[in-house]
Amino acid sequence: MTDRYALLEAFKQAARESPRIWARRGDGGDVVVGAERREGGGGDQTAALLIEALRQAYGVAATAIAQREFKLDEDAGPALESRRVLQAITCAAAARALDEGRLYGVRMSYSATLGGCEFVAECRRCGVDPATLSPDCCLAIDAEMARLWCGTDLAVEDAAALLCSLLRRGTH
Repeated sequence: MTDRYALLEAFKQAARESPRIWARRGDGGDVVVGAERREGGGGDQTAALLIEALRQAYGVAATAIAQREFKLDEDAGPALESRRVLQAITCAAAARALDEGRLYGVRMSYSATLGGCEFVAECRRCGVDPATLSPDCCLAIDAEMARLWCGTDLAVEDAAALLCSLLRRGTH
């Protein structure tokens, strides 16, 4: 499965159709199987693959919450109950949504166009008078910053560092 969310979708589909889930890496890609009882040989990597799918979709922080809440890496065994899989997915999605809500205010504070408080503070740290920046320059800075905000994991320090490098690079 090469699509970024294909593994997560495979877990969701199997969990909707069967009471238990097994997953392992195969020669042809990841295999997720839902069944009443275990069919096939060993080599199950169910929890590890679920964690990988959650990280791809929701990021490290949200996945860590789901891991902790549903004890995914603590003797998870070769199979997981479908209910537990769906709860872990829901938990990671909710944690990511909460984080995105928290980060909305942070993103606004770094907005050049809006003259956000962190933007103004970073300008001053870099010796740039924010009042001298043209509207086009502010739009360009916000466009560059937007790439940072669309990732699944974000450290606020990354925003400050990127903004500082844009200001020093002479984006204005």
